Order: sequence, then structure tokens, then C-alpha cells
Amino acid sequence: MKRERDDEMKYKNSDRSTQLELNTAKRCKKALPLRLTLPMIHPTNDAAPSTNSPDRPLFLSLPMPILHLIYSHLSQPRSQIAFSLTSRQLAAIASTSSFTLHRVTFKHKNGYTYQYGKEHLLSDLHAWNFIPQDLRLALRIGLIPGDGIGREVIPAGKKILESLPSSLGLSFSFVDLDAGWGTFQQTGTALPDKTVEILKNECDGALFGAVSSPTTKVAGYTSPIVALRKKLSLYANVRPCKTTLSAAFQSPTPHPIDLVIVRENTEDLYVKEEKTYPDPSGQGQIAEAIKRISSKASWRIANIAGEIALRRQMMRQQADSGSKEALVTITHKSNVLSQTDGLFRSTAREALSQPQFSTVKVEEQIVDSMVYKLFLQPQYYDVIVAPNLYGDLLSDGAAALVGSLGLVPSANVGDDIVIGEPCHGSAPDIEGKGIANPIATIRSVGVMLEFLNLPEAANAIYTAVDTSLAEGKFVTPDLGGTATTEQVLQDVIKRL
Repeated sequence: MKRERDDEMKYKNSDRSTQLELNTAKRCKKALPLRLTLPMIHPTNDAAPSTNSPDRPLFLSLPMPILHLIYSHLSQPRSQIAFSLTSRQLAAIASTSSFTLHRVTFKHKNGYTYQYGKEHLLSDLHAWNFIPQDLRLALRIGLIPGDGIGREVIPAGKKILESLPSSLGLSFSFVDLDAGWGTFQQTGTALPDKTVEILKNECDGALFGAVSSPTTKVAGYTSPIVALRKKLSLYANVRPCKTTLSAAFQSPTPHPIDLVIVRENTEDLYVKEEKTYPDPSGQGQIAEAIKRISSKASWRIANIAGEIALRRQMMRQQADSGSKEALVTITHKSNVLSQTDGLFRSTAREALSQPQFSTVKVEEQIVDSMVYKLFLQPQYYDVIVAPNLYGDLLSDGAAALVGSLGLVPSANVGDDIVIGEPCHGSAPDIEGKGIANPIATIRSVGVMLEFLNLPEAANAIYTAVDTSLAEGKFVTPDLGGTATTEQVLQDVIKRL
């Protein structure tokens, strides 16, 4: 998985038409969506195409920087403006994973800012039927239901992916994978090697349901999700917490919340290096645990927190949902743990001082003060970044503010794969009743798509969920309603 850097450019006004046009054999002219109504460079060659097949010559006006990037990929002269590839050639190029198109920002004379990137190019080509089915952006998703209601909500996540608008130009294939307590009882391992290998070698992303952990120690059993984090280098746990005004239920807090907690996933006390030995005084035993913090892990978690803050700001602008500034709050306890948390604090500040984060406001909070302020003024925060233990505690506390764990998504993110995971457990008390809340899983699908560089698809899901919750017609029992899992799912799907 590659996270693309946003390149900022302002495109000067011109006297040319501000309408993007396509000239086909029938000389028809179509306008692209308003998002792309901006000054364009027009083709210099207007020769008539010979056929109307997918291999017909395509004369497409695109912004000059986009043309330059595409021609650069094709080893064509960057000064060349005319653009006459066949539609299939263009679609094939744009659909390859090796084609990287950094987002470019344009400012139209009306003052509105437009952004254009690879996902927009793919979406527009598909919307105009220029991308055949076999050239859509194909993503392979691993499905790991796990235990309990995980087997009910992960199929809902799959249906959401299958129901995304075709204009997004996406296609999905799926592979069912095993993990969890049930798998351990059957095979003697909670995380089969086959599951890990398929995720590493075949999948772009995955959805993980829930696990039922034994209440007492069982020889040979370890948490499969913790093991996955280590084996796939999923160094960031990303947990958005958002309240939605609903006619069916009230949030525990009167303040609207829309924040993300970014938790370092690989270090801190969770390295599980512990020992117990006799107290030299003869009075019982002493237990010790290693708290490990490194510059490398602290840098990359702060870096991804900055990227999330920038992307959230961009998505708010695209959705026209307010002007909240990008903010990252570094959480630590360096006033006591000057070496470990001190290193986390200083490294995070250094990472967030990079030029690309110049528009991101950076603050810090001692962790006990952070807990207090999170409950007192949750509406103030945007992105909170913390070491493993503090992030674990803060994210569960923040989940309580939105009303139900059935609403809270998360994702485990690495450089090569992202795994969406609802925050609720296996809920054996409601297993098999068909009333599990699928919203956390559906939102986790959105978070997964965000980290696959598909913000438009993610926004479509978030909007569908928010409008469904706002109407409040179909609400599961955890929120005081009577709706089934399937009813909630279908209500969200129809809003896509």
C-alpha cells in the first residue's frame, strides 16, 4: 500500500473554456461533474476517431499538470499538450499500481479549490464508460470473521463493498480466512500460517470481525489480532470516534464529536517482556515489565497522525462539512517517564515539524490531563496520537462518548496492508440472533478504503451511515431500537 503525497499547485485563470470536453466520432460534447469545471488545456489534434469501440482514439482535455504527469509516466516529452491515447490504453495505465498520480490542487476563478488525483481520473474514466470491467481498479480483500457476531457483521462489510457506486471504478474479490478461538479449538492455532501468507501475498486489505478469548490461561493460545499486528507490521491502530445526531437515540455527550485516536501498535508495555522473581527482602515476589519506546516507531506513528489530520481536513472540505482546522495532540507522561515518554514526545514533535505538516496545528497533553479534557471537551480534538498503552485506554474511553461500541470502527495500518476491525467484541449473548449492530464494521470498511487511497469511496460510506443514523428508522437494540442486522445494512446500502 502506498500513501501518496499531496502536491499543491494553483492553476492560473485563462480565457479558454472552463468546461472539460470529450470529442468522439459523433462529435458529442459532454461536461464532467462540477468538481472538474475549471480552466483546462484543450487538445491540439482534433482528428476524427475511426470507431466507437473501447480502443477508439480518445481526445481528452485534462489539466496541464495531470498531462505532464501522465506523459512522464509514458516517457513522452513533458512539453507535449496534445493527448490522444486510446481509452483502453489510458485506462490500463491509470489502473496499474505502478502509476502514481499525486493529487494536484487547483483554484478556480470563482474561489473554489479543486483537487484531482488518481482516484478522480479512474472515477471519471469509468463514469464515461471508458474503463472496461477488466480494467477497473481491482482490490483483493481478506475476510476474517473470527468468532461470535464477527460471523454476522463481516458479511455485511462485504456487501457494502459490493454495493459501492460503479462510478468509482472499483472491483473487489474476496478470500475467506480463518482465525480466532474457534479456529484454535479445531486446529490448535488461533492464527494459521496460511491466513498470514495469503494476507501478505494476495490481499490489498482485510476485514477482521471479533475473537472470543478464554477467561483463563490456555496453553498455546494467543490473541490472533495481536499476532497479526506483529507479523504484518501493522504499526498504527486508528480509531475514529464520531457522534451522529439521531431521531432514535441520544449521544451520552451533548457535544458533537469527530476525532481520531492514533495508537502506536508495536511497542510500549505491549512488547510483553515480563519477569517475576523473589523479593530479596523475603516478602513475596516482584514482577517487572519492559516499556520500550524507539525513535523509529515514534516517528512513523506521528507521521501517519499528521497524514490523517491532513486527509481529514481535505475530506471535510470535499464534503463541505465545516472548517475545523487540522490538529494533532501528542499524548505522553514525560514529566515522570522522562526517558521513554520523553523520547516519544520529542520524536513526535520533530516528525510533525516536517514541511508537509505546516498547516497542521500541534499540541501536547500529559495523559492524565488528556483523559480529563477528552471527557470535558471532546469536540475540541481532531487527531490524538499516543504510545500503545495510553492509546488503548483513550480509545476505549472515547468510544463510550458516542453511545455504543457498535458504532466505533478501527483499522490496523501498515505500509503494505490495512485491516479494518470493528471495536466491539464477539458478543456471545446476542450471537445468532441477527441483531448485531453492523455500523462499526461498515465504518471500518470506510477507514480501510481511506488507507487504500480511496477517500471518495470512504466518504460515500460515511455519508450513507450518517444519514441512516440521523433518520433513525432502523436502529439495533444496543441503541434502543428493534432493527435487525440485515435491516440496518439494507438501509445503508440504499443510501449508497
